[in-house]
This record gives sequence, C-alpha cells and structure tokens, in this order.
Amino acid sequence: MKIVLIESRGTSKFLHNGLAYLSGVLKQNDRHALKIFDLNFLDWSEDKMIEAIEEEKPDLIGFSVKSFSVNNVLNLARKIKEKTAAKMIAGGPHITLCAKEFFAIENNDIFDFGFQGEGDISFPIFCDNLVNKEKYKEIAGLVYKDDKGVWQFNKSEFVSDLNNIARPDFKNFAGGEIEFEKQEGYPLLTSRGCPYSCIYCSVSKISGRKWRARNVENILSELEEAIKVYNIKSFKIIDDNFTLDMERAKEFCRKLIGKNLNLKWNCPNGIRADKIDDELADLMRRAGCGRVSLGIESGDEKVFNFINKGEKLEAVEKAVKVLKKAGIKVDGFFIIGLPFETVKSAQKSARLAEKLGLNSVKWNMLVPYPQTVLWDWVMKNGKTLKSFTQGQHFSREKSIEPTFETADYKAKDRVRAYKIANLSTGAYQYVFKRPKNKWLFYLKFSFYLLRYNPVLFFKKLFKKAKIIK
Repeated sequence: MKIVLIESRGTSKFLHNGLAYLSGVLKQNDRHALKIFDLNFLDWSEDKMIEAIEEEKPDLIGFSVKSFSVNNVLNLARKIKEKTAAKMIAGGPHITLCAKEFFAIENNDIFDFGFQGEGDISFPIFCDNLVNKEKYKEIAGLVYKDDKGVWQFNKSEFVSDLNNIARPDFKNFAGGEIEFEKQEGYPLLTSRGCPYSCIYCSVSKISGRKWRARNVENILSELEEAIKVYNIKSFKIIDDNFTLDMERAKEFCRKLIGKNLNLKWNCPNGIRADKIDDELADLMRRAGCGRVSLGIESGDEKVFNFINKGEKLEAVEKAVKVLKKAGIKVDGFFIIGLPFETVKSAQKSARLAEKLGLNSVKWNMLVPYPQTVLWDWVMKNGKTLKSFTQGQHFSREKSIEPTFETADYKAKDRVRAYKIANLSTGAYQYVFKRPKNKWLFYLKFSFYLLRYNPVLFFKKLFKKAKIIK
C-alpha cells in the first residue's frame, strides 16, 4: 500500500519528529511504501505538493494536526481530496485532545479516520487492515465510522517501553538530502510523558502522565547510527523532561563523554529548574551541551505559584546560576496572560529576565487548551474572544490577538504587556519590522519603547548619555 503523510505549514521550521517515528515503524514492517511532505521543511507551494501527491497515487493520506493549524489542514486536505480517491486520516495533538469535537463539528466529511495518542504500534496495524473493517474496533486510538455511520473513538494506549520501538527515519521526507546542521541539530527524543500538573499544559494528556524513558545505551546507539546515516555534527534533545531522572541524565553525559563522539548539543524544549545541580550541569557541559532553556513563565511570585509547576521561583534563580557557572548558555520562556497577571506583573517578569542575565527570552501569549485546568478557569472567569484554534503564542511583526480576556485584564492590556515585555528584552521583531536603515531602526525602536515602556527608554537614554552608569 502507498501512504503519504503530511505536515501543513506552521510556525516551526524543523522536521516533524513524530512523522519520522511513523516512518521508522512502517519501514520496519516493510509492507508499505511511504512519502512524507513537510511544508515547514519544503520550500514548495501547496499546488506543487498536491501535484507531487497525485503522482504518488497513494491509498492512504495522513495529516498531523496541531490546534493552531486546524484551518490550514482542513483547507489543504479538502483540495487534496478533490484530486485523489485516497482514504484520509487525521492524527496529532489536536486530534488526541479534541477528537470528538473535530469529527462532530470541524471535519465536514473530509477525513475518513482519526488517530488519538501515540501511533508507533497501532498505526502500522491500521495500515495493514485498512480494508478489514472488522479489525477497526481492536485498534487502539482509532477513530472510525461503524456500519451505522456513527463515529467510534477507541481508547488510545501509550507505548510502555520506548526501547522497543523503531527509531525515527528521515529518509522518506520529500525534498532531498537533509542537513541537520541547518535544522539546529539532529532531534533526539529520550523520554515521553510528564508527571506534573502545570495548569496551562496539555502534555500529560497527549504524551501521558507517566514519564517513560529510554535507557542510555539505546539513546547512544541512535546517535551513533545518526552519525553514520546522516553525518550529524550536533543534536538537540527535544524531551519535555530530559533531566527528570537526574542520575539517568548524568549517566548519559558520562557515557557520551566516554564515547568521544564530539557532538555539540542543546536542550531547546527546556529542563526543569529544580532538576539540575552542579554535578549535572558540569557533566552536560563536558559532554558537549552549550545551551538549555528554562520554562520560567512569570517573575511574579503570586502568578508563578498559581500555575502549579511544582517548583519555587527561587529554584529558577539557582538553576540559572548553576548553569552559567558551568559555562552553559540559558534561554528563558515566559508567558503573558496567566491568571492574576497584570501589566505590572509582566514588567516584573521582564525585570527578572534582566536580573538573571538570560542569553535570550521568548515571550508567549497564553492560549488555553481543552482538558487543562486553565481551560476550566477561563471558562469560569474569562470571556472567550475567538477559538483557541485561532490562537497565536507569538507573532513576528504582526499584531497578536489574545483568545480571551477577563474583566480586570482586557485584551488590549494583554497585548500591551506582550509588547512591553518583548521591547524590554530587545525582542523588537515581535513588535515591529526592522527597517534596513540603521538610524531608522533606532528611531523606530525608540518610538515603540517610549510608547510602551517610557521608564526603560529614559534609562537607556541616560546610560547612553553617561548620566548614569
């Protein structure tokens, strides 16, 4: 059978690791031909991709669906459906969270099937039994119509042992040879799941609350294979909780040092501030780690405590010191719009970012997701302005629009806080487009800083004038 998997264009420029895992398991059973079209990697128009899919003549077409890409996926899938007789299946985070709503309201008879949860084991079984309807009810996570035309939603199952699944395979991605150095390194997933209960996060619903980790030998074996197959020079750990088991992380670093693979690496998805110590930071640096991210979220203690991260704000300050002492660069993630935040709270977060001396800061506009505590809080205390599927966590140059507001924190104030925060940390690109002329840029930056953060404007002005040091 011929299968095509598609990632529609979104905010990421990196290859879809989940589709690479499906490529690996399908390659393992060697019963199906596969081609992957990732529009975040391909510099193709939709028309060009549709022509390429027509040439493939697939029997099954699958889409990975994120909440913010729902409309893009539906529009693209509708166009493809007009050109092919292939069956269509939708999977990914949005389907895992919102399968019943998607197939009842949004689908409009575009997709024939859906898939909830991890597909490493169940998706190949479905591919083997596409025409065998009697098997559908036995396939974990499958969404399908029964003989009466009623949608059925099979309970999904998580992979219990990640050491026993196939490794990701990037050979089936359309677009030619992949240079992982242009992808900021080879994507390495060493664990899945999260046992924590941050009010805004849906990871535990998508990947499970139980943390499942690969053993160190299995991880290192993948890196050695990636060196041979893709000639990688660096990698990035894309876990949500790489250092949850600190002893495992230390063992990984020690054995990576012992292998002498000479690979540079980083942790862009973030590690927990309370899961790092001097020994681990030193081992990470010696093993080649040059940069990590921390999910700080807010510099206001009241706001920080309410989001239920299970750590203290002091742990963040300590973690930054430990990492910088070891020689590792530290980036910080913050969220604008959390419960009980105000514009002053956002300014407090910006001051914390400056105090910590972070190497870079990313400000995200809060978007509530179904099946989270935050979603319930917003439904009770907020006013919905637009669907969460239309939400943006960040937007370069364009005006960002919150999906909700509260009586004491209106949408316009949230946008103002977002702009203040970005300008305060020099992230002008999320407020305005940089002019080519240097002096025009300074003038424009000064205008926006004076408008949104006049205190910081005059502070910088006085520093330039050497009035204050």
